[in-house]
Amino acid sequence: MKFIMVAVGLLAVAASAYGAAPEWFRKAEVYNGWYKAWDEKVIGEKMKGIPFVVGAPPDKKLVEAAHKQGTKVITYITLYQMPLDEVYQGSKLVDHPDWIVINAQGERARSVFWGTENIGWYEVCANNASYRKAALAYIRKVLASGVDGLFIDNAAPPAQCYGEKFGKLQDVYLDVETDEPQFATIKEGFIGRHLTFVPLGGVKVGPDSLEAAVSKEQVQDAPNIEQHGEELSQADVRAPARPGPRSARDRGHPFRLPQRFYS
Repeated sequence: MKFIMVAVGLLAVAASAYGAAPEWFRKAEVYNGWYKAWDEKVIGEKMKGIPFVVGAPPDKKLVEAAHKQGTKVITYITLYQMPLDEVYQGSKLVDHPDWIVINAQGERARSVFWGTENIGWYEVCANNASYRKAALAYIRKVLASGVDGLFIDNAAPPAQCYGEKFGKLQDVYLDVETDEPQFATIKEGFIGRHLTFVPLGGVKVGPDSLEAAVSKEQVQDAPNIEQHGEELSQADVRAPARPGPRSARDRGHPFRLPQRFYS
């Protein structure tokens, strides 16, 4: 029976698909963790007589060697942080920069352990569909190796993931027949400012931002026009961003890439 250990803060909770942890887990008086390299010698010398050990790699041969001597093995995984430039849990974060959490300041969010053991690690966004797909693929690989369970460390609600700040909302253009918002213009740059058209299909309206369902590359490739005329005041910067009547404007809100909602 496979089971999952979930660490929430300092509390470890064990569960299985059947509602209770297996008997071998409940009756174990001790266990150990081994996060260094595993081989058959280490299993025989360091793990013999221990009911179960956390930290097993997804390697069928090593799992079988541990089982042969009566040791259960559990694989450690974490779903909230990754190193940037090394393969971790089957993926390399540098190849998937869109997995990195963007914080409210528009910056890549560093791991909370950056200042100690995890320098060079970043938070990853469980709201990102591509990351969830890769994580589930790795979990399936782990379970297929025959391990006895998973230890999911530091389980918590998904991080608030923002997109990169890209510009300021200037105008909303409505369909002449339906009065539905179709396009917006956003103001970019400090010198030689220009307005770029962005489609509003799938846009989400937040308390202080619009989140558009388009990529940064699509916005950069969109038609744009040079800006002339009045400047926005500081008071306009915090005005509510909501589509209004045909000629109305909502000015000054940060315009972001899509926020990735958990599903």
